[in-house]
Amino acid sequence: MVSQNYILDKLNEFVRSDKGKKYLREKGVYAGVTKEEAKEAANVLKRMIIDASMGVCKSSKMLLDDYSIKINPVREQKDGRYKITLTVNKDDLARESLLNKSPWNGGEPIGSGVYDIVGLFTQGYKANKFVYGWWDSESSYVRSHSLANGTPGLKPNDFIDKAIAGFKATFPKYKMEITYPSRWHSK
Repeated sequence: MVSQNYILDKLNEFVRSDKGKKYLREKGVYAGVTKEEAKEAANVLKRMIIDASMGVCKSSKMLLDDYSIKINPVREQKDGRYKITLTVNKDDLARESLLNKSPWNGGEPIGSGVYDIVGLFTQGYKANKFVYGWWDSESSYVRSHSLANGTPGLKPNDFIDKAIAGFKATFPKYKMEITYPSRWHSK
């Protein structure tokens, strides 16, 4: 004889499956997203973050692009939600230091560079003085960032958090956990 628990377990298993979610949706019942829909949403999130980063950095060398940001395989959690994990190759985040003069005149790095350019823009920084130097990838002499009042430094920018909030507003029914580097969270 088939028990009530057996039937409920089988029904629960079906409802949580991609096939079950699709079937229920066809019948007008929302039962969560399929893994394929979660993957598509992850790619939308990737595009939103890239677009947001383009609005922050005005140079020809973007903070993030299609090649630097990766969406790890979408994983289903025990509760049926999906987890999206964004990663970026650390080499894609690094930026070389400014040079004290052009490389054609024997320019030397004036610092150690930046190991996480996105973290730099999201966290901001305070400085005692402006740094001037040759930016080799732009072939120009530049001054370091300036706060709005003209003092050296860079105000924190929550562009990553805003992109993720925009994503969640676009996909309100998609109950997904989104993880990304802690330095990318605004203060």
